[in-house]
Amino acid sequence: MHFILLIYSKYYYIFFYFIIYSFLGWCLEVLYSFKNKCKFVNRGFLNGPFCPIYGFGAISLITVLSPLRQNLPFLLIGCFLFPSAIEYFTGFVLEKAFSATWWNYSRYKFNLKGRICLRFSILWWVVSVFLVVFINPNITDKLAQMLPIRCRYVLLISFTSYFIIDFYITLLSLIKLKKLFTQITHISFQLNIKSDSIYKIKNSIKALELRSTAKNFSNKVSDLIENKIYKQEDDSLEKLEIKLSELKRTYDQLLNKIAHSHKRFFTAYPDLKTKFNKKILSEIHEKIRKINNH
Repeated sequence: MHFILLIYSKYYYIFFYFIIYSFLGWCLEVLYSFKNKCKFVNRGFLNGPFCPIYGFGAISLITVLSPLRQNLPFLLIGCFLFPSAIEYFTGFVLEKAFSATWWNYSRYKFNLKGRICLRFSILWWVVSVFLVVFINPNITDKLAQMLPIRCRYVLLISFTSYFIIDFYITLLSLIKLKKLFTQITHISFQLNIKSDSIYKIKNSIKALELRSTAKNFSNKVSDLIENKIYKQEDDSLEKLEIKLSELKRTYDQLLNKIAHSHKRFFTAYPDLKTKFNKKILSEIHEKIRKINNH
């Protein structure tokens, strides 16, 4: 029984930290976005007001670096290296899992593959030192201790349920987005092939007409029709144009679906990049811009 209570107590504190710092991280992201764009943007990875990377990062910092509070040099080094390592690893995992780059520091000097940069590493360093030395032991930890036992149970059950549901919905949405990107990339590829084919056929017909003089053009065409050359090109051209029209319609429908169903991701992460066609991404942003203006 004592062991179960110990596990429960540890889980409660860890989860309490996760909730608090995920929410504070979300607030920080929203304020930063508001400063740059002068409007509210839900910058959370989840649908709710939480940024899990801040929660996991804070728990990792507290667990690993709190014992070093009495050793200032090691604490300062750890607070500089650890958050950047977490950010780099998280960016790497998200890129591999969803074939997308969620943030990009390439425009800043001293960046490493766009996942981290010196400017933000210094910012996280200051925040981390403040968190480990002052915020967690003097504010967050005391708040966690103040809650009555019953409130702790309610907090654990309600927020655990919420995060499971929100994680599931977000993950499902990202999987659907990846599938839509794959579909639209395939259609874009087919559009290029069909467009090239139509261009070549039209050029061959135009070349034929230019080579033929006004006097013998009708005879030349008649000969070609008999040999089924001109007719075949004309028929294939018509079929290709019909297919091209269908592909364009499907392509536009997929763009609209992405723009409407996944608008939050593209708004929250304006630097979002994928391994897929850049032209597609710019067209999605254009669709979202039109939606916002209506």
